[in-house]
Amino acid sequence: RESTVANSVEICVLRPTATSRRGQKHFVHLPLSEPQLLENSDDNCKYREKMAVNMLRLTVCRGTSFSRFQARAFLSTLSRQQAPLTSFVASQKLAPYQPQVTTVRLASADANYVNIWKAERLLAASLLAVIPGAFMFPNAVMDSLLAISVTMHLHWGVETIVVDYVRPSIFGAMIPKVAVGAVYALSISALVGLLYFNFTDVGIVKAVQLVWSL
Repeated sequence: RESTVANSVEICVLRPTATSRRGQKHFVHLPLSEPQLLENSDDNCKYREKMAVNMLRLTVCRGTSFSRFQARAFLSTLSRQQAPLTSFVASQKLAPYQPQVTTVRLASADANYVNIWKAERLLAASLLAVIPGAFMFPNAVMDSLLAISVTMHLHWGVETIVVDYVRPSIFGAMIPKVAVGAVYALSISALVGLLYFNFTDVGIVKAVQLVWSL
């Protein structure tokens, strides 16, 4: 039950005392003082919610419109009273803000990535002239130039993939170094094999022509 007298709130507990002949129960009102309710805000909120549910059950069982109106008015007042208490408890549980400082590791000054990127673009553009020239003028020099250009182009492409995806933050410090070393070993082996094939056999261009003639 809620009664407003001089801006004060009186909370009462309903306890059954006796049962009439018609089967209706009589209740006695036990008021609780406001300081007792505010001793613990968490217990107070739980207590009020539980009491509100009990009042709703009581009004449904009794079936009177006046008691339902009283229960709805009590619930609206209860929600307004719990809002500042809940916000106060939540604010007390929040951790204080602490700014986070992170360090950014910049690339070393010795790594001139801009020049390497320009060299890759120039090499890719030069392949448009080297590949047709090697087939138009088949000789050992053009075959060697073709072998060097294609090997360097493939090496830079595979190295970029390995550096981007085999990162130390994921695989540790050792595996990325081994992966880059394997790329260099594969590129050197491919270049040596192509040069050996050019000078001791028919060459790259002649081998491609023989394959297409089959």
